[in-house]
Amino acid sequence: MQLRIKDCPETELCAEIRRALVVCTKHQCQLIVNDHWRLAIEEDCDCVHLGQEDLATADLDAIRASGLKLGLSTHDERELETALAARPDYIALGPVYTTILKQMKWAPQGLTRLREWKSRIGDRWVSLVTSILTMSYIRVYLVLVSKDFAILA
Repeated sequence: MQLRIKDCPETELCAEIRRALVVCTKHQCQLIVNDHWRLAIEEDCDCVHLGQEDLATADLDAIRASGLKLGLSTHDERELETALAARPDYIALGPVYTTILKQMKWAPQGLTRLREWKSRIGDRWVSLVTSILTMSYIRVYLVLVSKDFAILA
């Protein structure tokens, strides 16, 4: 489960992280904290997900030393190269299809580019950013790209 909270006081954010950790423990799933890598370390979370802006200021050594898994967002070739150089545990590629999750300045990447990027990523798992998801999309993805993935919908 990814916890994505923007513009929230730190005390409230810590409380939300703790509540999410309880839910994740109950349902045996991992908690991915978006952006707030210091709090993810302090609260002993499973994973932190960073955008390119946050990656530029994050302490990757501290993240790795804490045992957190690291996920990074990518939207174009330059960002993919930056992410690969950081050696994350997973890379989010997107948007693959049109999304309403947030305003995107990038056009949907499509399955052809997704498959191409997956070949460059290797064994890292992939997160798809899409708001239009059907079983047919999942089947195509599984055949073309990878057997392991996470989806934001």
